Amino acid sequence: MARKQTEEPHYHGHVDAARLADSEAQRSNFQAALNGPDEVVEWLSSELRKAASNPDMSLVDEGQLWHQFATEREPITTGLQTGPTLMAVPIPEDRCPCERPELRTVRGRS
Repeated sequence: MARKQTEEPHYHGHVDAARLADSEAQRSNFQAALNGPDEVVEWLSSELRKAASNPDMSLVDEGQLWHQFATEREPITTGLQTGPTLMAVPIPEDRCPCERPELRTVRGRS
């Protein structure tokens, strides 16, 4: 029997140095485990500002769209034209490696 989904969707954030068209979410570019639309928006905004070297970049409209997509458990891909590409990928709770004890970080070790 499948586990009931929680109210907050679980996402994995990936950063790929490749351009949008060439990017792919992989274990090697996994950066963050995110819970809920607010964390997804915060992470995407922070990473996009960092990539653009513009800490004051306004992302109000984008943030609203990202929040809607994350609420609906949709994948989100954004980035700069020349890279990097940021991906927030919804992960079903029963298939998330974060839930497997052997992949959890313990005292700074994976």
